[in-house]
Amino acid sequence: MVKQQNSLCYAAAFLAFAWVAAVNLQAKETAKSPSPPETAGLTKHIAKWETDIQKLESLDKSEGSVTDGILFYGSSSIRLWKSIESDMSPWVTLKRGYGGAKLPDAIHYANRILGPRLGQDNPNRCKAIVVFIANDISGKKDEQDPEPAEVVRRFQSLHQFVRS
Repeated sequence: MVKQQNSLCYAAAFLAFAWVAAVNLQAKETAKSPSPPETAGLTKHIAKWETDIQKLESLDKSEGSVTDGILFYGSSSIRLWKSIESDMSPWVTLKRGYGGAKLPDAIHYANRILGPRLGQDNPNRCKAIVVFIANDISGKKDEQDPEPAEVVRRFQSLHQFVRS
């Protein structure tokens, strides 16, 4: 039991401070809206990103057709990464970062941001998705951090959405 708890703590710490996941999307058939029970009570936090999410949605229209690109999704670390195109060359990159993203809002907005780039028959399908979100566990006394196991569960929810 202690070993399992330690494993969950290490996994959550990894997710919270330096979490990058690349997901092969070969098996993705259709974009489905995730069922995010973990967003209950977080409506205000999630709703504050609506304007940013609308801007990210408009990028799909302005960037046009991109085949086999790598979509970077997450917090301001993605948004502020100015050299992503040259750093990731020769791969085509799509930046979808916003403010202080947390896993509940990333899950909530996944269908709108990731959905248009998923699906095996989609001509704009991404080759991979890289996610970086480091705001779920802040360690601040004035914020109630989720338990490490909850952070892992949230990640699994996002992963399941991408892979379903």
